[in-house]
Amino acid sequence: YGMREAVKELGLGWKVQEANAGFSANKQVSDVDSFINVKVRGLTSWTLNSGAAEGVYKRAREAGIPVILYNSPSKFVTTKIQNATDSTCDVSRLQAEYIAKRIPKARVLAIKGPSFVPSIDFTNKCFFAAAKKAGLTIVDSRSNAGDGSDQTLESQSLMQDMLAKSPKYDAAWAYADTSAYGMSAAITATDRKIWSGYGPRNDAVILISRDGNKVAIDAIKNGQMTATFDPHYEQSGAAAIQVLKMFIKDRKPISSLPKSVVIPASIWDVKNLKSYTDQLRRKVVLPLKKS
Repeated sequence: YGMREAVKELGLGWKVQEANAGFSANKQVSDVDSFINVKVRGLTSWTLNSGAAEGVYKRAREAGIPVILYNSPSKFVTTKIQNATDSTCDVSRLQAEYIAKRIPKARVLAIKGPSFVPSIDFTNKCFFAAAKKAGLTIVDSRSNAGDGSDQTLESQSLMQDMLAKSPKYDAAWAYADTSAYGMSAAITATDRKIWSGYGPRNDAVILISRDGNKVAIDAIKNGQMTATFDPHYEQSGAAAIQVLKMFIKDRKPISSLPKSVVIPASIWDVKNLKSYTDQLRRKVVLPLKKS
């Protein structure tokens, strides 16, 4: 969405082709190979397995195709677009501080994301380190391996197991909103309430996540989540188009393209929900200065 909106905003008339690897590293490599074979002018990707992808990224660079990666390391990357949620520990620190400020020394149940994805493994480690620094205790944790609706159902089952073994807790953390939905269902099924983070707590728990999608916003409105952090992935896509414009239209050499672009995150909770706009409807901000 961000890429297409930036194409319109910049009047480029380009076509954005996309492929969904569905958490399959092998399919991602095959998709990238296909794009190289049809001689695309630029390539964007969020790496699922660095070892598997390096060969096709090298092939793309050898073909003169800029390789723009989202939150992913590579020897062959042209520009790395870094979301604060995925490439820095800033959001994990803010999440831990959000909990600690409201419930000092809180006991936390956590659902991590699949560690085989480099950026997700990074996020998991960031939060656990931030929680310790903020004086929180991770009393139990599980790893979510699914994707989409499967992820929600799996996280509900994982949370039910943790609740049976660790009923004394004050907060819950999920690496993604889709995991948080399952955790929320498991928590409310035990008759515990989820706290908004403001006003009397009355033994309610904090449930915090990140992704900032519309379903999460509705969950916060309905008292089913506490807060979510918005990565602004639409700006990531827009930044990729701006970088490709430098190469394709402005004819700048690959070596002169920016090495990295950082996209800040923002938080949504009951205090600011009224200003939220659906990620697929919001006006896309071009992160880089127009040229």
